[in-house]
Amino acid sequence: MSSLPQAHEPRITSGRRRFWAGLGGVCTALAIAGFILAQRFEIPAGIAGPVVAAFCWQAALYCAAVSRWARAAVCGALPPAALAAALVAASVAPYVLYAAPTGLFAPASLARLVLLCACVTLPYALFPVSRQRLAWQDLVVICALSFPMVSGLSTLFRDIYQGFDPPAHRLDALGKLMLIPLGLYAFLGLRKLRGAAFRLLPRRRDWRRLRCAVDRGRRPVDRLPQVVSPA
Repeated sequence: MSSLPQAHEPRITSGRRRFWAGLGGVCTALAIAGFILAQRFEIPAGIAGPVVAAFCWQAALYCAAVSRWARAAVCGALPPAALAAALVAASVAPYVLYAAPTGLFAPASLARLVLLCACVTLPYALFPVSRQRLAWQDLVVICALSFPMVSGLSTLFRDIYQGFDPPAHRLDALGKLMLIPLGLYAFLGLRKLRGAAFRLLPRRRDWRRLRCAVDRGRRPVDRLPQVVSPA
C-alpha cells in the first residue's frame, strides 16, 4: 500500500514543475511584450503596468486551468461552494487590477461581471449534478459562457473592459480569456465530467482515436448495398 503514493510522486513533481515553468515563461513574455509596446507607443507606466498585471493574472488562471496538477490541487483543496466563490473572485480580479489604478473602475461593471461568473459556477455548486447526461444546470452554464462570445449578440465585455487610446483601446480580450479557465473549472472541477479532459496539444493517441472514429463512420461506395431493379 505504501508504494502507491511513491509511484505517483514523480508524475506529481513533473506536473508541478511544468506548471511553474510554463507560468513563469508566459508571464515573462507578457511583461517583455508590455514593456516593448509601452516604449514604442509611449504608453504611460500608470496604464501599462496595471494592464500587464491584469493579463499576467489572467495567464496564471489559464495555466492553472489547463494544468492537470494545478487543477487537481485546487479542486482537491476546496469544497464546491468555496471553489465556486474562489473562481468568481479570481475571474473578476483582472478587471479590478487594471481598472482601479487607472480610474476606469465602475461598481456596475463589477456587479455585471460577478453576476456572469456566478451564473457559471453557482448552478453546479448549489445544485450538484450526479448523472453524466445533459441537465438543466448544463444549459444554464453553456448559455452563460456562450452569450458574451457570440459576435454581434452582446457588447458585454466591451462595455465592462474599457480601453484607452490606441494601441490599448480594446481590452475585452481579458473577458474572453476569462471564460476559458472559468468554464474548465466549472465542468471538470464542479460538474466533474467523467471521460473529459483538456490539453493544449493533442497527444498521438488522441489522433489515433480520432482517425479510428472517422474510419468507423466512413462508408465506402463499394461497400454500399446494391439495389437491383426488377426486370
